Amino acid sequence: MAEKKAEIKFAVLEFALILLGLGIAAVLNDIKGRPQIHSIEIKGNVYLSGETYKKFARLQDGESLKNIELQTIMDRLSKHPYVKFVDVYYSGKNKCIAIVHEKFFTAILLNNNKQFLLDDDLTIEPLLPFTNNIDLPVIENLRTQGKHISPKNKELITAEKILYAARLLNKDLYFEISEIDMAHGGDIVVRFTNYDFQLILGRGNEIRKMAYFNAVYNRMRRINNARIIDYIDLRFENQICFGFKPKLISYLEKQS
Repeated sequence: MAEKKAEIKFAVLEFALILLGLGIAAVLNDIKGRPQIHSIEIKGNVYLSGETYKKFARLQDGESLKNIELQTIMDRLSKHPYVKFVDVYYSGKNKCIAIVHEKFFTAILLNNNKQFLLDDDLTIEPLLPFTNNIDLPVIENLRTQGKHISPKNKELITAEKILYAARLLNKDLYFEISEIDMAHGGDIVVRFTNYDFQLILGRGNEIRKMAYFNAVYNRMRRINNARIIDYIDLRFENQICFGFKPKLISYLEKQS
């Protein structure tokens, strides 16, 4: 009876050792068949350098890449706040290509002396050091409750609507916008990069007002007379009011 029990124990032990051996063999075979990556090249990046992305994801060339899987590379890079999704593939010669698809940022948001980036889904991300190519309109002086801004903030949604309308109406107009001043709930004012005047939108019907202004903007560009304008006021229903710079008007009158 004791001999039979010993045989059973030996058989179980033998079976366990076989399973362990098969497991180790499978792991070794997987490692052997897996491409060994020694370097990663980042492509598609605009806002940050490839090295900055690799540093964030702990993917610097060398020991950190030993036995790493493509899925791991994808997962780490995807966690960066600027990244929407990542495509990764093995290109041969121990090299991996990671194509970073960054979020589409539409504006820089200022709040409590801090800078953030706003994307087209109203996601707010911190503006990180070493960020490049962020020539974007600035949204400032939002009316908020507390120190933090929620993506559901009505002021933020209104500002994004103004930018979205500008992009749809006229890309040149969108790229010309330098600031949207929400005036802490007061009259909304839009300022421009290459024009001295300001656009006073007031409150309400912001998209319709941007459509009205776009017609004026196109005409101003054709006749090149924007330099005498001090402001354009769209606060009054069905009216566009112009304010002119007195000194320039006086100068032009003398020249005529």
